[in-house]
Amino acid sequence: SYSGDKGGVGPHYDNYDVFLVQVSGCRQWEVGGIFDETSPRRSDVPVKILTEWEPEHRWILEPGDLLYVPPRVGHNGIAVGEDCMTCSVGFRAPSHRDILLDYSESVGEALSEEVRYADPDLVPQANPGQISSEAVKKVQKIFTRYVEDDAKLAQWFGCYMTSPKYQDEETTPEEHRLEDVRTHLSEGGKLVRNEGSRFAFHEHGQNLWLFVDGRQYTCSGLMTDLVKTLCAERQIGSDQYVPSEGYDSLLLDLLSHGSLYLSD
Repeated sequence: SYSGDKGGVGPHYDNYDVFLVQVSGCRQWEVGGIFDETSPRRSDVPVKILTEWEPEHRWILEPGDLLYVPPRVGHNGIAVGEDCMTCSVGFRAPSHRDILLDYSESVGEALSEEVRYADPDLVPQANPGQISSEAVKKVQKIFTRYVEDDAKLAQWFGCYMTSPKYQDEETTPEEHRLEDVRTHLSEGGKLVRNEGSRFAFHEHGQNLWLFVDGRQYTCSGLMTDLVKTLCAERQIGSDQYVPSEGYDSLLLDLLSHGSLYLSD
């Protein structure tokens, strides 16, 4: 955000972690209190601007300074002088609503229309309009059945948390030749993770599931250590590359999707 002297949005809070980086000029930051959707705030703007707020701490940030503000903590930035520019870097955690909607959609897409609610042990009721506790428990068991599937839940979560969040993060697949990749590494080149890609893994039995940009790969044997290195490091070189059919296939696929790229 760019502001003239004494400019600012006003006291507000966000539902995510925020890192405020002062780029130019100076800005005074006031911080205090924890707020939520029940807190008094303006209803005519999209920003969660608080109408009742008192600061507890104050700092003046100069170029190069950084301030971390946890989720739901009230904060107010006021420019001190002209040419004040602050970059806000937010890390948004998924809401419970997001999690439930996406997981239920993922589970539902894999289910057959033939799998339906059934109550063969239904007994006559005095009032046909009554929904019995037994019926509610049957529905509850349906939900529990799919939530308690640890493997399915882990696979969904890995894909969900690494999926690209913005349209411009998607890349067009590009073919690479294994010989060219090996030559590149042997000459001192690197395989570098795309700065916008997300890598994560989950160990399941003897296998390791690698998740990259919403895609899942099953790895085993020597590949597991190599994949862990891939998740921990931003780049790999010839000293970390071990030729194998499975690993070569994985690297080529990651390169073709733009999750990795070749760099000197």
